[in-house]
Amino acid sequence: MAPITEFSLFQQLPPEIRIKIWELLSPPTRVIGLLPPATTAPPITHRRVQREVVTNIHPCHYRYIVQPKSQAIFPPLHVNREARAVWLPRYFQPQRTYQASGLNIHFDTPFISYSTDVFTIFAAWPLDGIDIRPDAANDPVDCFIGLERSLIRNIALCEISGDLRPVASLIAINTLPNLEALTILALGPDVSRPHLSTIARGEDGSLASKRSREMGVIEVQLAPCEIYELSTDIVQTNHFFNDERLVHPVALSPEIRPLHRYKAYIRSWLWHEMQPNNLNKTADQIEELWWEYMEYLFDGDGDGECPLMLHGCGHQGHTRKEMLEWESPFLMGYKLLYADKWLNDLKRIGVII
Repeated sequence: MAPITEFSLFQQLPPEIRIKIWELLSPPTRVIGLLPPATTAPPITHRRVQREVVTNIHPCHYRYIVQPKSQAIFPPLHVNREARAVWLPRYFQPQRTYQASGLNIHFDTPFISYSTDVFTIFAAWPLDGIDIRPDAANDPVDCFIGLERSLIRNIALCEISGDLRPVASLIAINTLPNLEALTILALGPDVSRPHLSTIARGEDGSLASKRSREMGVIEVQLAPCEIYELSTDIVQTNHFFNDERLVHPVALSPEIRPLHRYKAYIRSWLWHEMQPNNLNKTADQIEELWWEYMEYLFDGDGDGECPLMLHGCGHQGHTRKEMLEWESPFLMGYKLLYADKWLNDLKRIGVII
């Protein structure tokens, strides 16, 4: 029997029932985040993108991308007036191009949901096209520019290389009073790679993936992608997220390369940051005491003293267990953003079930 694709009697239902049906629809989970424009040319480096920003080759400096692209507009918002009347008040409608701080910011979607969209920090992007470096007086672009922070409920963080300071200042956790979830967002394989002898399970059970690399954050906008919620069990046990991770476009410390360790690292930063008197101090201390802190976090004595020496640290301060088992005021989990073409391969190696 063929599946039913339409319900011809829908319009004959009483209006209150039709409206109730519209209200019961589930909006999609979407990743929305700020990226510099990219073309479909060979993989774009950060440096090349920065030159494009400076020379204004593109009509906008940054754009809010949306993935999955197929969900750029929730269907009830344009199916008919009745459905639109139900759903439109629940969405923020940004300007097509928003201007602030001398920048043109383009929104790829005309409708944004503060309740269900996952606002993602892909990186600390430069305000003036110059590298974000600790010794450079160059502020990063607000990762939520043009948005109302007090309404945001879900954010995600891509894996950031060593220096957390620019990103920590962008997140500004104290300015997100209604935050309900912080997600660690892993990226799937590079979109430019062909299908796939490059990811397969070897005879010993390991993943033969070293010849492939992860999708760079710039490349997120180049292909249709899907979002998959990862279980803690998959993240902790699947080789793909541990000893057989794909090559990352930006070198990450091996100490935090397994995805579950990266989450522990972020949790430890948040624990310190949210203690009294520690606001905006933690990332600086972590960077200054990086190796000592990594040893304490992952290799040291569970009863040892935290080397950061912030409020709550030191002699008779917190334990490592207390910090890593801390129940944050918001949920912390994992998601995978991957190009559509990798679905079957990711299923084959047990990443997607």
